[in-house]
Amino acid sequence: MRNTLFVCSGRKESMTYNEEGTHGRMESMTRAVQSQQEKLHFQSQQQEEVAALQKYIILLGLGYHLS
Repeated sequence: MRNTLFVCSGRKESMTYNEEGTHGRMESMTRAVQSQQEKLHFQSQQQEEVAALQKYIILLGLGYHLS
């Protein structure tokens, strides 16, 4: 199925595209964005865990120093 896309640039220009190809590219881009979001979420969790471990190590060091 072919469609016509009108580009807004002050004059009418038309461009034809294959709907299935566009849909496939959109799905691919959606998967790429989801993958990046998952990576960022994982990195955020890792940063929180590292911060918690750093606090724990500091508290252990203080406890050892004070005893």
